[in-house]
Amino acid sequence: MTGILERVPVVQLLRVVTETLPDSRNILILSDGSTSGLGQKETQLHQSDTIKVGRASSNFVERSTWAGWQSIVETAHQQYDAIIMIGYHSVHDDNGVIDYMTNIRWTAKHSKVPVFSIQNHVGPELAVGALVLDGVAHGKRAAVIAQAILDGTRPALIAVQQEDKTKLMFSQHNLARYGIKLPE
Repeated sequence: MTGILERVPVVQLLRVVTETLPDSRNILILSDGSTSGLGQKETQLHQSDTIKVGRASSNFVERSTWAGWQSIVETAHQQYDAIIMIGYHSVHDDNGVIDYMTNIRWTAKHSKVPVFSIQNHVGPELAVGALVLDGVAHGKRAAVIAQAILDGTRPALIAVQQEDKTKLMFSQHNLARYGIKLPE
């Protein structure tokens, strides 16, 4: 078995958030309960529900239902200084899965604290910032694997790889909305 793991470094994003919001002490890591979100918890948070980065503590919370997701977002400001969404594609209600763009737009609009993401959903109606995998580097690594297979290497002999190169993105509109000035 071979391939490229898609794991954005959540701890690195936590560091970015604590540098961007130096007064933050509590950060909500919000997931939809999907396999990907739980995989992030397992591989990067070592199955822990809490992690400390600098002076900030973060809590991993899972909400797979739309009502549960909405409730925690609307009340997050009572306990948290920011939200990091690491999974939002599998949130559902009685009618099925909520469109992920509907989810992120709703979350960004209704959150009273800045919202960050591990995907490039950054903009005026979206997240304040994101730390995303570099798609070009990811694709180049996949191309090397594909070429090895085309050259006759059995896929079972090619180790699963992980691409760690990332890009940091911010929405100027949302930085202004929350009065955030990026550190030098």
